[in-house]
Amino acid sequence: MACTKMGTVASEDSEKEVQVIYLVKVYVILACPVLGRYIKRCFPIPTIKGTHDFAKEQMTIRKKAFSVMVEVFERHGATTLDTPVFELREALIGKYGEISKLVYDIADKGGELCSWRSDLIVPFSRFADMDGLTSLKRYLIAKAYRRENPSKGRYPEFYQCGFDIAGSSKKMAPDFEVVRILT
Repeated sequence: MACTKMGTVASEDSEKEVQVIYLVKVYVILACPVLGRYIKRCFPIPTIKGTHDFAKEQMTIRKKAFSVMVEVFERHGATTLDTPVFELREALIGKYGEISKLVYDIADKGGELCSWRSDLIVPFSRFADMDGLTSLKRYLIAKAYRRENPSKGRYPEFYQCGFDIAGSSKKMAPDFEVVRILT
């Protein structure tokens, strides 16, 4: 059997048509492996520029790297804390307007303007402020998103690792602890 490549979308009207084609393709791939292989060869579904799929081998390496980091953080008394991947836009942008061009915006059903987190510190700061935390040692390894032109080492979707010591300290002990963890 011969196959032809799908052309690019010529107009906005055909966008829904392309979405339907992709949904049918995904269904066929899942329902019928033999026909699915043919469909995948003829109509590849590309990833978004700057994003990657990671296979078993890469995931094994990532899992090992993450487990080593978690072990080090927990040895130093940190606990993990997870925050939402999106926040109210105003909380992320705050008084730093220049970061606004780096965030991906989304609108929720209530009409509030939200953005995907561009780092891990702003959501953590919001959490600490809302909960009135006076001290906490936490770590988080999670994805963050920045609207950047993909280039070597700069991707719109990436993992970030955060280790934070929150609380008041007149001494430099928390700073030294972070340096000790990194070395």
